[in-house]
Formats: sequence, C-alpha cells, structure tokens
Amino acid sequence: MGIRQLRCPECGADTSMGLPRDSTVNGISTTEPSDPEADDRKVRTVACPNDHVFYVTFTF
Repeated sequence: MGIRQLRCPECGADTSMGLPRDSTVNGISTTEPSDPEADDRKVRTVACPNDHVFYVTFTF
C-alpha cells in the first residue's frame, strides 16, 4: 500500500489516502459516483483536513 496525495475538489487542500501500489486514480468527485464498484474498480470516501467529504474512484 502506498500513500497518495490528493487535492480536495472543494477547497484544494492536500489530503493523504492509502491506495494499492499499482492502482490508478480515475476520478475525484464531491458526489458519490452512480457506477457500482466492480472487481477492478473501487470507490472510497475521503475527508480533507477541512472536513469536506469527497469520493475517489480507482482501479488496480
């Protein structure tokens, strides 16, 4: 597992998230994606230091 630095889409604050090493971030959104998770695609909820909640979609 590696740590990635992501930017909050609402305020731009740097936010750390642990992701599998071979993963690719496919999207960051303030709304929950309508696409369901699949075997190779996951969605995780993250909160920035300013308590803004956003969703990270990634594949591995």
